[in-house]
Amino acid sequence: MKEEKEKDSQQTVIKQKQKTRKKSKKKLQQLGWIPLIYNSCLSLNSEPIYIPFYKKIMKKYNDENYNKYRNFGFNNSGFCSIDQIKLDYVNENIQLSLSTYSIGNKDFQFLIEMYKSYQDQQYYELSLLLEQYQTKCQNQISKLEQVIDELNKMKYVTQDELNQSFDMFEKDVMNWVYQNVENEMYQLSFGYIDFKYKIPALKKKIFSKNLIEFLARDIQTFYSSLSLKNMEIELNTLINGEQFSGRIQLEKKIETFKQILNGQKCIETEDEVITIEGVVLPTKRQTKMLYYNHRNRQITNQENLLFFVVRTYDFDAFQIQRLINLRNQLLQNFIQNNKYSNFQNNNSYGNIFQNFEYTCQQEYFLEKFKYK
Repeated sequence: MKEEKEKDSQQTVIKQKQKTRKKSKKKLQQLGWIPLIYNSCLSLNSEPIYIPFYKKIMKKYNDENYNKYRNFGFNNSGFCSIDQIKLDYVNENIQLSLSTYSIGNKDFQFLIEMYKSYQDQQYYELSLLLEQYQTKCQNQISKLEQVIDELNKMKYVTQDELNQSFDMFEKDVMNWVYQNVENEMYQLSFGYIDFKYKIPALKKKIFSKNLIEFLARDIQTFYSSLSLKNMEIELNTLINGEQFSGRIQLEKKIETFKQILNGQKCIETEDEVITIEGVVLPTKRQTKMLYYNHRNRQITNQENLLFFVVRTYDFDAFQIQRLINLRNQLLQNFIQNNKYSNFQNNNSYGNIFQNFEYTCQQEYFLEKFKYK
């Protein structure tokens, strides 16, 4: 009898605790929150994850975590690998050849739940946006898989045909670039639909000469130094900038997903880059995706099996002038320190600044300083 009474007493305590938890959960849900959810996926590490389509998401946007992983590329996640980095002497740009295996985690519900558990209004806002984005992605992926299944069945277009068209595709896109963004600082990504993995896969990235020379002074010298270092990290450091506020990046991520979900074709982002001297420069980035019909060699806004993403960087004239003044001062200091050497005839450092001066004479800079 005594043991039964003890059991009854324990069960009563358990039931009371469960009722208390349910009440607390109900109150939190009324406030728009849910209690902390433990998931085995979350406890493995703090690395960012990639979700469709190649969107990097931090698990937490505090300063320490963001700066630790700000150069964490999708190739670090195992979704893509960099096969080669080369300097194209004909088009004068730096090119990365890629192999893509995935577009990212298709199911990221655990991330949404984790954001809600932080009891923070901005994380909660991002979680709601990600819920909408996940639905949008699932619909896009389902539609893409159906199209590929139909193409494989009908043999109307084959993977070999797309592969054989890629050189022509790249050539036509570069012609389009020369006509539309030649004098802009830009970054290009070339992609195609992979029939095997049923994903839009990236194959190549290109960094324009004037972008590299603006950030690193001289494209040839910068490329030569890449062979002695981790090339991917060096490029990412310039493009992604130095240490920034994680909270600000969270706000930018929210704004980006709002634009995507609103159906904007051109995504605008305010960000920062860092030059090789360590100068941090604010920039406005515009990212736009276009498609290519390989049958009629036409660039279009209509979805197709070949696509490219063009990202341009816009800098304020004051920031450009600040960088020019700094580099002029560095050059003068170098001349003073080497005035007894044969500076004019044999000096690669001087040539670096001459190349940068030539870059500043291009149309982009002339328009910035209202010389035209």
